Amino acid sequence: MKLRWIHWTPRVAVAGILAATVALVPTSGVRTFDTELVKIDYASDIDHPKNIVWVLAMGSDARRGELITRTRADAIQLIGVNLETGTGVVIGTPATRGFPSRDTAPTGSTPRSTSGTAADGQDGGELYGIDIDYALITGFSGFERMIQAIGGVTVDSALAFSDDNLPGRYKVGKNYVNGTRALNFGRMRHFLPAGDFDRSANQGRLVKAIFSKVKAKQDVPGFFEAGMLAAVTELRTNLSPAELYRVGQLVRNVKPGKIRTCVLSGSIGTVGEASVVLPNVTAARALGEDVRDDAKLDGPC
Repeated sequence: MKLRWIHWTPRVAVAGILAATVALVPTSGVRTFDTELVKIDYASDIDHPKNIVWVLAMGSDARRGELITRTRADAIQLIGVNLETGTGVVIGTPATRGFPSRDTAPTGSTPRSTSGTAADGQDGGELYGIDIDYALITGFSGFERMIQAIGGVTVDSALAFSDDNLPGRYKVGKNYVNGTRALNFGRMRHFLPAGDFDRSANQGRLVKAIFSKVKAKQDVPGFFEAGMLAAVTELRTNLSPAELYRVGQLVRNVKPGKIRTCVLSGSIGTVGEASVVLPNVTAARALGEDVRDDAKLDGPC
């Protein structure tokens, strides 16, 4: 009985502290949050096993004074985790583009978040034919703080590149990046050979780097708990403290070596006067069929 008590005490303690922290954090009417995590509650004809969790992660292009949930996103990554096998998949949807609506062609010049995080989570899931469990959206400063909270990450770059519009230079291979350098790694596109498609691939590499860092440090005393407590003060969410803690635990189930990244194909077109990336909907549905039941990409990207 004593060993059982010791085993569960940290989880109970962290959940209790999270609850207390949530109670103390000002409401959104007092404070503007730069990160939002919501649970998606909707039913469809296409379901997935309970051991698979799907998260649509979006990076907002909101500038000072703009709401992250009401501006375009320039990073869209569909993340699937298999809790039993540790397998994972990260599928990038290149911006700038709009999600296809339920029965029409792509709408808008960018993923807009004009309907809110939950609606974008539903739209993103429908593109691939997958029910999204959680939708996460963050702005520039929110992303930087998340990376800083875990001590930076090491991202593996397939290209050497820089961008006149943003500071930083990256080499082929491993690059250690702090919050600011990680943000710029995921934003640069002007001198990448495939533009938005290469940028989306880099964003997927950042997601994998985050998984790897958390996995490597998960047994360091206090690392996971400190990260959760830091996150909750920056996060607006409809999750209870206990569920928020369980979502955080998902990262600990992933085996980074079993994560495959992929970028959805598409073409360049126009909507109104805006140049956009139009997704290959057929390819998106094929990817969804491949990964839906096991979060494992067996076929080609």
